[in-house]
Amino acid sequence: MMICPEQVRAARKLLGLSQRDLALLAGVSEDSIRRFEDRARMPWGASVAAIKRALEDAGIEFLGGLIVRRRPDEASPPNEETGP
Repeated sequence: MMICPEQVRAARKLLGLSQRDLALLAGVSEDSIRRFEDRARMPWGASVAAIKRALEDAGIEFLGGLIVRRRPDEASPPNEETGP
């Protein structure tokens, strides 16, 4: 599932992250985050995947057009790699 700039901005704000914070977590440049959120330029697929993964690792779940912040004590749902 792809994410849109509005989801990234909202997720970042829910977590209290600056663009710089997210860039560091995702391993991309702060300019990439800023341009993506401003819709000035779409980053490469690998960068978008890294941004999404960083937000998910920080507790965000993307549910279609919605974003949800998991509670810190709420476990992530099991997946095929980690099992139950």
